[in-house]
Amino acid sequence: MKDSYLADTHTFLWSAIDPTKLSAKVKKLLIDKEVQIYLSVASLWEISIKRSTGKLTLPTTTREFVTRAAAGIALEVLPITAAVAIEVEYLPPFHSDPFDRLLVAQAKLLSINILSSDKHFDSYDVIRVW
Repeated sequence: MKDSYLADTHTFLWSAIDPTKLSAKVKKLLIDKEVQIYLSVASLWEISIKRSTGKLTLPTTTREFVTRAAAGIALEVLPITAAVAIEVEYLPPFHSDPFDRLLVAQAKLLSINILSSDKHFDSYDVIRVW
């Protein structure tokens, strides 16, 4: 069975826009064919909201950007299931960002690690890799 990792939104964005911001470990994992990388629909939602409000600039449309960025990684998109949405209720309030809370819930329920520089994840019962 492949090791599995859930990319935080910034990890996905940096992998396509500025890979120098990624740790050496994350860069290696993103190109490792023996590793499964996931991207949450929550991250796509976050990117779309930030783009529509002017908080994020991308070189192309969001659709084009995501398609091109995902092509460089063996990436699978994870849906937000009812179980994930409900799990958020049971998380301690260590992090106020609703998108990150969804990522924690997904990682916890699926028993996968999170690729993120965000140390807030360390307070939860998930493994953060950076």
